[in-house]
Amino acid sequence: LGLVEVAAGNPQATVDMIGGHVDALKGAGIPVWAAQLAIASAAAQIDLGDLDEAWALLDDAAEMSASLKNAFLNGLIAYLRGRLALARGDWGDAEARLHEASEIQQDAGLLPGLLRTMECICEVMIAKEKFEDAARVLAFVDQSRDDIRLVRGIAESEQHASRIDKLDQELGAALAVLKAQGTKSD
Repeated sequence: LGLVEVAAGNPQATVDMIGGHVDALKGAGIPVWAAQLAIASAAAQIDLGDLDEAWALLDDAAEMSASLKNAFLNGLIAYLRGRLALARGDWGDAEARLHEASEIQQDAGLLPGLLRTMECICEVMIAKEKFEDAARVLAFVDQSRDDIRLVRGIAESEQHASRIDKLDQELGAALAVLKAQGTKSD
């Protein structure tokens, strides 16, 4: 539920809901649940702008999940570390961590996570002024999300709209052509 609240644009609800449960579950010897709560709390902290707390929670989640070899958790941790780097404006670290996440997610067949990661990679492309590549990738992501009926939450929709606005400013009419190229499956 914590990640659902973050996606719905309610990160504080996630923080309030999780409270001290991470430490309680960690102390009870249930690392998979504790790691999941730490991950959800880290996502909320990123959206709230408490990047140091988010980093600490992700470190804690990585430590708790290390022995589990759980691709879902490891992919989320790498993805959120990438989002954290984006929030800090560290494009190089963001790119490295998002590519790590995409490799984990692709290898494990975690398509929803992979599509979200690809959207964040587009943010790096936009920062590097690779606007045409970002437009093609976003078009592919949009089509893939439609194909699997993966709906964006409020926060994701706002981020997506911001990316599209930036690309529209940079590419103008060429954006529609590039989006059409990005949805071709041949």
